[in-house]
Amino acid sequence: MTKHIAITLGLALTFGLGLTACDKAEDKDKAKDKAGDKDKAGDKDKDTKPADEAKATLPTDTEVLALDGDGHEIPATITVPKGSVIFADTPTSLRVDFSDDALFGVQIAAGNEYNTNLKETEESMLKNEYGNTNKILEKTDTLLRWSMTSDDSGNTNNRFKLLVTLGEKVWVCSDGNYGGWDPDKSARQVEACKTLAAKE
Repeated sequence: MTKHIAITLGLALTFGLGLTACDKAEDKDKAKDKAGDKDKAGDKDKDTKPADEAKATLPTDTEVLALDGDGHEIPATITVPKGSVIFADTPTSLRVDFSDDALFGVQIAAGNEYNTNLKETEESMLKNEYGNTNKILEKTDTLLRWSMTSDDSGNTNNRFKLLVTLGEKVWVCSDGNYGGWDPDKSARQVEACKTLAAKE
């Protein structure tokens, strides 16, 4: 009888240990499957990232746009990233934005006694009246570039004004109104504004 009990206990113990071993093996397999799924998801992310990044990249190809069509009265052309579109505000004030306006944008307007006074613009921004800390990055007779950092959020926006004389009239080319421009985007905008030329 004792022998039977011992054998029964032995079998139960062996069976129990076997189940535990099986459970552990199953847990390991599940962990492997999860890790595999995670790797696959990671691979999927890797696969989708380049496409996402490609969408968010400004093309290197450019095109020349005439700024005096469709009711616009700016007798000039400008070279901008291919895919940019003109939006008219007034006959002598317009915006040129890329299809994704977070990547590129410039504004062109007829010069007047206010918007062509770069010295006054500089003095005004250095007062920090609107909760922004401004820093001059570049200053010439025709170009003023500065960074504007929000005192609350710490976000920095790179801005500029470029004066361009076409014939006898002065025009102001400046950063697009989307904002949040980093140094590279700002440089591309300045580069585009420098291509403003009187239309022949």
